[in-house]
Amino acid sequence: MSEERSSNYARILIAGGGLVGNTLALALAQRGCRVCLVEARSGALPAAESADTRHLALAEGSVMALQRLGVWNALRSEAGPIRRVEISRRGAPGQLRLDAAEHGFERFGAVVPAPRLLQALAEQVARRDGIEVCAGIEVKGSVAVGEERVVSLSDGGERRVALVVAAEGSESPLRTQNGIPVRQHDYGQSLISCSIRAGVAAQGCAFERLDSDGPLALLPRPDGRMGLVWTQASDAAAARMADSDDAFAQHYQDRFGYRLGRLHGPGRRSLWPLRLIFAERLHAERLVLVGNAAQTLHPIGAQGFNLGLRDALALALHIAGAADPGAEAVLQSYQSARQADREGTLAWTSQLLAMRPGGSPLGPLAGIGLGVTDLLPALQRGIVQRAMGLAVLPLLPEAA
Repeated sequence: MSEERSSNYARILIAGGGLVGNTLALALAQRGCRVCLVEARSGALPAAESADTRHLALAEGSVMALQRLGVWNALRSEAGPIRRVEISRRGAPGQLRLDAAEHGFERFGAVVPAPRLLQALAEQVARRDGIEVCAGIEVKGSVAVGEERVVSLSDGGERRVALVVAAEGSESPLRTQNGIPVRQHDYGQSLISCSIRAGVAAQGCAFERLDSDGPLALLPRPDGRMGLVWTQASDAAAARMADSDDAFAQHYQDRFGYRLGRLHGPGRRSLWPLRLIFAERLHAERLVLVGNAAQTLHPIGAQGFNLGLRDALALALHIAGAADPGAEAVLQSYQSARQADREGTLAWTSQLLAMRPGGSPLGPLAGIGLGVTDLLPALQRGIVQRAMGLAVLPLLPEAA
């Protein structure tokens, strides 16, 4: 490739303009890379009536990253700070309470609605130099040819780039087309998300309730409502989706209890089937995976987007200064750098699932472990470090 062409040429194509794809585009542009972001959605911004009602619990490290990327100011007024976390086991002993102030922090992170985060990211991408957005277009396929990957687009066009990033989500066609094997497990569960009003103010506390049927969570919002997350067997979840608002709130109340008084007024609900998808490797020739294309985890512990964001920041760090961003050595270095975080986060979510009543033969020990950790702040440090996601700090780009 000539020097003249490379100066005006997007050497990196990101397939997928979701949360992680947009985050990666911003991180790369901030490091001086030219990027082409291909997104199947025809509008640059998600519609207000989006079916996505999820609330994302962002680790403080993720909040810091969004600040560096110039996104956080647009979200600040809608972000609910997480100052305390309470983990309990329904119908079984064992409770863990974490207070950020006791560990010298103002908060563990913040809660934001997923559609608003996507909107804020897309708006910043639209303003950022060095990012070309191709909306209403899909990547149909790609093939490595020499020092390039030739990408076929749904509008009949073609792009030649040094690297393709698959950020298309859990069912990533590019991952499948390139024969990257995955570990898979169907949890037989679905997640219901919505907002709900509580009789007692949460005061910055996030609640995780480990139930034998699946974990529940209530996440603080700044408007007095709570973000509700409820995982259960898929057939039961479908029945709850058909409930009236009052019946739905009562069913959830029966599982969560009255720690926050009476729960009422649930908002519009959305349903998400749950599967584990974990890529055995993160790259093929001039192709690399990030976010849910790399790993889709159970939502317990709220690790999904936080892990995907760290994927994006790590990849930007590895390829921004590389003479050839798609070189095998560069992609192998990225994969090696992400291994411990990916495996550790998968293990952490598996451990939390095993702590549910009936989730493991060692369930009684889990209750004892939570209780002991609750009493000894020194034992809480590892949990606090994971909750805050401060491992992201070495990956952060310079401030915008």
